[in-house]
Amino acid sequence: MNVTRNILFLGLVGLFFGQKAVAQVATKYGDIDSIALFADDILAVGKVSWGLKAGVSYTNLHGKDIDYLFSNDESTYKVGFQAGVFVRTALNRRFALEHELMFSQRKFGVSLSDDAGDYSSRIAMQSIVLTPVNLNYAVGPVRIYAGPYVSTLLHADIQRKDEDGTWFKDKQIYGSAGDDESENKYLQKMEMGFNGGIACQLNRRFLLGLNYTQGLSSMFQYASSYDVGDSKDRIRIYNRGFSFSLAYTL
Repeated sequence: MNVTRNILFLGLVGLFFGQKAVAQVATKYGDIDSIALFADDILAVGKVSWGLKAGVSYTNLHGKDIDYLFSNDESTYKVGFQAGVFVRTALNRRFALEHELMFSQRKFGVSLSDDAGDYSSRIAMQSIVLTPVNLNYAVGPVRIYAGPYVSTLLHADIQRKDEDGTWFKDKQIYGSAGDDESENKYLQKMEMGFNGGIACQLNRRFLLGLNYTQGLSSMFQYASSYDVGDSKDRIRIYNRGFSFSLAYTL
C-alpha cells in the first residue's frame, strides 16, 4: 500500500508541475498558436535536408583594367549553366545554413583586336564552385540568403579568328606555370567572392531561385609583373553575374 500511495503521490506531483510548466509557456508566448511555433522551433533544430540544383547563368567581367587586356573597356553578358548539390541544416524554423558544390560554365563577352581585325569574342570557363556556407532566412515560402564562395578553374578558352577569318578556340588563356606573362596573361586558377539571392519554395520539393555573384579576387594572374618590367602589380578584372536555378529536395 505504501508503494501504491507513493506512486500516486509522484503522479499527482508530476501532473501539477507539468500543468504549471505549460501555463508558464502559455503566459510567455500568449496562446496555443505561439506554443506550436515554439515547438516547431525546437523540432527544426539540426534538421538536415539535401538535394540537386541546376540552372542558367548570365555573367560578364567588370573592373578598371578590361581595356588593359582587351580592345575596349566593355564586357557583355553571356549565358552559361551550372549544376550540383546542396545541403541545408536548420537552426530553427527561420534560419538555416546552406552549403553548395556546383559545376559551373561561365562565359564573358569581350572585344579583341589582332591580325584578323577588330571583332567581338567570348571567354568560356568551366569551374568547380564551392559555397562553404550561406546564411539562409525564411519568411513563409520565401528564402533570403548570402555568403562567400570560392571556385577552382578546370578549363578555359577564348574564341579568336585566324588571318583567314576562321574561328578557333585559343586555350592559352588557361595558362600554365611556365607561361611568359610578358606576352600573354592567363586566368587565375582560384577565385573568390560573395553571393546572395532570393528563392521561393514552390512546394515541399521544388525551390526556384535568383542568385547574384560578385568576384572579389582578380580573374587574371600577374605574379610576374615586376619581372617583366610592368608597373601594374595586379589586373583589376572581376567576375559578376546572375543565375536562375531550380532546386529539388530529395
